[in-house]
Amino acid sequence: MWGGYLIWRLYPDYRIYIDGRADVYGDKLVEEFLEVRDGKPNWRGPLENHGIRTVLIKPDAALASLLREDSRWRKVFEDKQSVVFVRQ
Repeated sequence: MWGGYLIWRLYPDYRIYIDGRADVYGDKLVEEFLEVRDGKPNWRGPLENHGIRTVLIKPDAALASLLREDSRWRKVFEDKQSVVFVRQ
Protein backbone atom coordinates (compact mmCIF):
# COMPACT_ATOMS: atom_id res chain seq x y z
CA MET A 1 0.00 0.00 0.00
CA TRP A 2 2.76 2.48 0.86
CA GLY A 3 5.71 0.87 -0.91
CA GLY A 4 5.53 2.91 -4.10
CA TYR A 5 5.39 6.18 -2.19
CA LEU A 6 8.27 5.14 0.03
CA ILE A 7 10.40 4.19 -2.97
CA TRP A 8 9.65 7.56 -4.55
CA ARG A 9 10.54 9.49 -1.38
CA LEU A 10 13.37 7.42 0.13
CA TYR A 11 15.29 5.70 -2.69
CA PRO A 12 18.28 5.32 -2.90
CA ASP A 13 18.98 6.03 0.77
CA TYR A 14 16.53 3.36 1.88
CA ARG A 15 15.51 0.13 0.16
CA ILE A 16 11.93 -1.14 0.20
CA TYR A 17 11.25 -4.86 0.60
CA ILE A 18 8.10 -4.90 -1.55
CA ASP A 19 5.44 -2.63 -3.01
CA GLY A 20 2.27 -3.09 -5.05
CA ARG A 21 4.04 -4.09 -8.27
CA ALA A 22 3.71 -7.87 -7.93
CA ASP A 23 4.80 -8.42 -11.53
CA VAL A 24 8.18 -6.82 -10.79
CA TYR A 25 8.97 -9.03 -7.80
CA GLY A 26 7.73 -12.39 -9.01
CA ASP A 27 5.51 -14.97 -7.39
CA LYS A 28 8.10 -16.31 -4.94
CA LEU A 29 8.77 -12.99 -3.21
CA VAL A 30 5.09 -12.03 -3.20
CA GLU A 31 4.20 -15.37 -1.58
CA GLU A 32 6.99 -14.88 0.95
CA PHE A 33 5.66 -11.41 1.80
CA LEU A 34 2.10 -12.71 2.22
CA GLU A 35 3.32 -15.43 4.59
CA VAL A 36 5.18 -12.85 6.68
CA ARG A 37 2.23 -10.43 6.69
CA ASP A 38 -0.14 -13.21 7.68
CA GLY A 39 2.12 -14.43 10.50
CA LYS A 40 2.70 -17.89 9.07
CA PRO A 41 5.34 -20.16 10.65
CA ASN A 42 8.86 -18.81 10.10
CA TRP A 43 7.55 -15.26 9.60
CA ARG A 44 10.77 -13.99 11.19
CA GLY A 45 13.01 -15.69 8.61
CA PRO A 46 12.46 -13.33 5.68
CA LEU A 47 12.71 -10.26 7.92
CA GLU A 48 16.11 -11.44 9.11
CA ASN A 49 17.29 -12.76 5.73
CA HIS A 50 16.53 -9.49 3.98
CA GLY A 51 17.91 -7.35 6.82
CA ILE A 52 14.59 -5.59 7.35
CA ARG A 53 14.91 -3.03 10.13
CA THR A 54 11.63 -1.14 9.77
CA VAL A 55 8.10 -2.44 9.14
CA LEU A 56 5.18 -0.27 8.04
CA ILE A 57 1.93 -2.24 8.01
CA LYS A 58 -1.79 -2.03 8.71
CA PRO A 59 -2.53 -2.20 12.45
CA ASP A 60 -4.88 -5.16 12.07
CA ALA A 61 -2.42 -7.36 10.13
CA ALA A 62 -1.30 -10.54 11.84
CA LEU A 63 2.32 -9.37 11.56
CA ALA A 64 1.50 -6.21 13.52
CA SER A 65 0.15 -8.33 16.37
CA LEU A 66 3.24 -10.53 16.34
CA LEU A 67 5.64 -7.58 16.31
CA ARG A 68 3.81 -5.97 19.23
CA GLU A 69 4.63 -9.08 21.28
CA ASP A 70 8.23 -9.50 20.05
CA SER A 71 10.84 -7.82 22.25
CA ARG A 72 13.17 -7.50 19.24
CA TRP A 73 10.80 -4.95 17.72
CA ARG A 74 9.59 -1.60 19.07
CA LYS A 75 6.49 0.24 17.93
CA VAL A 76 7.36 3.86 17.10
CA PHE A 77 4.11 5.04 15.52
CA GLU A 78 0.50 3.96 15.19
CA ASP A 79 -2.73 5.44 13.93
CA LYS A 80 -5.90 3.94 12.42
CA GLN A 81 -4.23 3.32 9.05
CA SER A 82 -0.70 2.18 9.85
CA VAL A 83 1.78 1.08 12.45
CA VAL A 84 5.57 1.37 12.26
CA PHE A 85 7.98 -0.95 14.04
CA VAL A 86 11.77 -0.75 14.20
CA ARG A 87 14.13 -3.56 15.03
CA GLN A 88 15.82 -3.10 18.42
